[in-house]
Amino acid sequence: KHMRAPVEIASHPQNTDQIFVTNGGTDCVTIHSNYRNASNNKFGTLLKVIGYNDDLNLGFPSGIAVNSRGFVFVACPNEVNILNRRYKFVKKIQFAPSPGPMKEPISVCIDNQDNIIVSDSINNNVKIFNSEGEWITSLGRKDEDEGREESCLSCPLGIFVDSKTGDIYVVDQFNSRVAVL
Repeated sequence: KHMRAPVEIASHPQNTDQIFVTNGGTDCVTIHSNYRNASNNKFGTLLKVIGYNDDLNLGFPSGIAVNSRGFVFVACPNEVNILNRRYKFVKKIQFAPSPGPMKEPISVCIDNQDNIIVSDSINNNVKIFNSEGEWITSLGRKDEDEGREESCLSCPLGIFVDSKTGDIYVVDQFNSRVAVL
């Protein structure tokens, strides 16, 4: 009932017993056990639903990530919601000085320092925030990267951080490539 239009999946970096799924069709995040039923190969048991018939209005969640402290980060139109390890709302990240408010954050991931990395598809950049949600920098726009064309993004979508190198990989949709920042 709650698993409609699933968009992205994540787990805690040190504890993969639980799987988090964003569901655009029901505007919620579902949490499942990470154990498949061998007889029917079904996804794990539904443990909890966040944002469906409660006070948290997620409004078409897309990206999701979990940091080393168990905090959950959910990308929704114009914001990233931060939930504590009990899945209670902590704060929203909506603004970064360069180039301004997030317009369409699609994906979110966490690096080794628990920094929050967000692909902002309309602003054509990647925004980096510290673990408290304070803006550090933005990457991927010509005016921010000294005019280097190879670093300019056009509709960044999926995002991933290599835990060994710290490199940020971005699905750069309209440039038809995966960019490395």
